[in-house]
Amino acid sequence: MTSWQTPLKYDPVAPLLSSENEAIGYFARRDLLDEDPGPVSCLWRLPAAQKILKKQQPDGSWPRPGVHKHEAINDELIETWKQFRFLVQVYGFTRDDPAASRAAEFLFSCQTGAGDIRGFLANQYCTYYTGAILSLLIQAGYEDDPRVEKGLQWLLSMRQDDMGWSIPMITYKLDQATIYRLSSEYAPPLEPDRSKPFSHNATGMVIRAFAAHCRHRRSEAARSRQACKSRGSSSPMPTPPIRPPATGSGSNTPSGGTTSSPRSIPSPSSTRPATSRWTAPSPGWPSTSSQAACGWPPTLRARPRTTLAPMRPGCG
Repeated sequence: MTSWQTPLKYDPVAPLLSSENEAIGYFARRDLLDEDPGPVSCLWRLPAAQKILKKQQPDGSWPRPGVHKHEAINDELIETWKQFRFLVQVYGFTRDDPAASRAAEFLFSCQTGAGDIRGFLANQYCTYYTGAILSLLIQAGYEDDPRVEKGLQWLLSMRQDDMGWSIPMITYKLDQATIYRLSSEYAPPLEPDRSKPFSHNATGMVIRAFAAHCRHRRSEAARSRQACKSRGSSSPMPTPPIRPPATGSGSNTPSGGTTSSPRSIPSPSSTRPATSRWTAPSPGWPSTSSQAACGWPPTLRARPRTTLAPMRPGCG
């Protein structure tokens, strides 16, 4: 009988089983040898997993190390995604663990009313990170949570004409200064130019969510065959650089000047901006009472700054 090892030049099972990493040995026995190594919760007590949990904050998030530079970018969301990924994919954590449950709720608190996870690129849409986070939440046991379904439906609504996904902001030819401004300030999100080709990398991150879902994994979106057939190349992927625009004679934005306007960008639709937990929004932003009247969820409403503490972003 042909097994999955047959086409391999070397059998990886023995090296995996001999690994000093207990998590690797556990999943090798469970997933490759169909053995019963015991409940996955035994991995949750490993020193490496506990080391991650020691830095978790009471609200379920993790603080991002280093100096915060952009108040509209949610550093804690970025760091929580990274640490939650280790807990779920390396140590098999699920919602049954209180710490993992708190982390999941923090991630959900960064979900907008439309269904996307907002904060990686300030207030711009992040289809790729939304897909990656939803896949982790599904693996952690939130498959039937209505918030996950809302996120998946939002992703379906954000497809390009070729049925793949891109990052809305990179579907336009923007200069560096404009990219910096849009991805580090409370600028309304750009709707994608759906006529542009999909990004292979962004599509791959989005598909993780559909592939992890018991019901959606057999859907056309998870297979994405039409997208793969329709395009042989992709739009450049990569998270737009978050750095100050250059200054000097060769810059599009001289020091003290104004940012040049991008070409052919449609007027952004009405959205719910991700505001900072510790700081008040930019002048002219809707007041907290106006946000409440418009139905914005509490996690996205601005809270007045009461101290001169360093500006840090958040969801709550």
